Formats: sequence, structure tokens, C-alpha cells
Amino acid sequence: MPSQSWQQVLELLGDIQRAWLLEGSIPWFRGERDATWELRSTLHRHVRTLTKWMRPPMPMSDMVDLLRDEEKTVYRKFRSQRIRLHAA
Repeated sequence: MPSQSWQQVLELLGDIQRAWLLEGSIPWFRGERDATWELRSTLHRHVRTLTKWMRPPMPMSDMVDLLRDEEKTVYRKFRSQRIRLHAA
């Protein structure tokens, strides 16, 4: 990728944001040192780390089920620990 000025980068990002807004969405940006890193949640990275050495490899459908179950567990734990901000 050729070197770009900061202004060119900002203009490009503005163009991307306007295009997404026209489609009824908003772009998400994440800053990382290495552009090759995959965009995955912490939970997803954790599950992949735990299962990457399994032999035979875990089928994708099982991985999806495991991630869904873990998400539910984390969500339920969060809900049980929430602080009430107003009287019910």
C-alpha cells in the first residue's frame, strides 16, 4: 500500500462512513498494531485457543454451538450481577 498522508486517510474513512450511512449502517473501526490479526471477540479468541489443539479438530457447527453456549453463560452471569438503577 502506498504511503498516504493523514488527511488522505481521514478523507478515505469519511467516504467509507458516508457510504455505510447511506445503506443504513455505521462502520466499526478497531485499532491494532497488526492488520493481519483477525477481528474476533475476546470470548471467541479464548474458545479458539482452548480448542485449536483438539484432534480431530472440532467441527465448525460444534464450535458455533460452544460459542453460543458460552455467550449465554456470560450474559446470564452479567444479568444476575446487574445493579438496579431505579426502583421497579
